[in-house]
Amino acid sequence: MKRSLLSDLIIDADVKLHRCAEWNAHAAGARFTPLRGQGRVLRMLKLQPTTRQRDLADLMGVSQQALCEILGKLEKKGYVTRHASPQDRRTMMVSLTPAGEAASDQPAEPEEQLIDPFECLDSSQKVALQKLLSTVIAHMDQQLPERRPLMRPGRRPGRHAKPPHMPPEGEDDFIPMDDPHERPL
Repeated sequence: MKRSLLSDLIIDADVKLHRCAEWNAHAAGARFTPLRGQGRVLRMLKLQPTTRQRDLADLMGVSQQALCEILGKLEKKGYVTRHASPQDRRTMMVSLTPAGEAASDQPAEPEEQLIDPFECLDSSQKVALQKLLSTVIAHMDQQLPERRPLMRPGRRPGRHAKPPHMPPEGEDDFIPMDDPHERPL
């Protein structure tokens, strides 16, 4: 199947838009972001300024070692303090300092210039592009099936399909097996 010039342009634009998004994410992530690493810890501590280190690790879904590394960096910057609990000296407590609270309130400021891929367009061109892309997307939504089936009727699941004990949604032709290692004859 031969690709058209328009398809090539769209693929090229897609690649460049992804590169631009990666650049902007890297530039914006230079300071604390509320969803990752140190920024996430500061946001959690802002909700509860003093908490057990183990509880914070559990709440964030990270290992104690990963949290210790992040807390060490924040402690060097003066944003948190760690101290033993008065009730149980084996338990480490983490507290947010006033400097840490101020840092968690500041929005992430990029160290590098963010790139706006559409700054070369005026407002009428942006509206026209938005309408064209919306039309193409709506057309593709009608043409393409909702999703590819996970497997053909009567087949065992492959390595990328859900295991036999978890039937896929909406698949009537799924053949469940009692033993996941059992092979059909």
